[in-house]
Amino acid sequence: MKKEAPLIRYEEVHMMEVLIVDDDRSLAKLFKKAIEEWGYSAEMVYTGTEALKKLGQKSFDLVLLDIVLPDGQGHHLIPRMRGLNPDLGIIAITGFNTRELEIEVRKAGINQYLSKPVGMDVLRMSVDHAAGRNHGLPGDRAASSE
Repeated sequence: MKKEAPLIRYEEVHMMEVLIVDDDRSLAKLFKKAIEEWGYSAEMVYTGTEALKKLGQKSFDLVLLDIVLPDGQGHHLIPRMRGLNPDLGIIAITGFNTRELEIEVRKAGINQYLSKPVGMDVLRMSVDHAAGRNHGLPGDRAASSE
């Protein structure tokens, strides 16, 4: 009788790579530390220009994208990010939330929209969801707004 090979889950083979794009350096460092503690790999950049450069150099699975960056609006980068990696997951984060902005950002093609301050429990659920560790997404308004 032939012995079956053990099942290997994707996350055991591939550690999800997360790029944090936020000009708030202390917040970016906090996110990076937490994401790494949750078992993922994370890198930080502080501008849209740096984000596009980093995405051109390395393959990431997920971007945490601040909407207001020193060199432009984060959601305006999404088409270029998708051009570099069509399968890229994008979680938009902003401290300048309006309903109009949320609609515009969602139209750009994101996976989730979060308003600052972001609770670490919500961030973890969002990142875990992107990695396929689905816990549900409290606070995500995607289902109710589309």
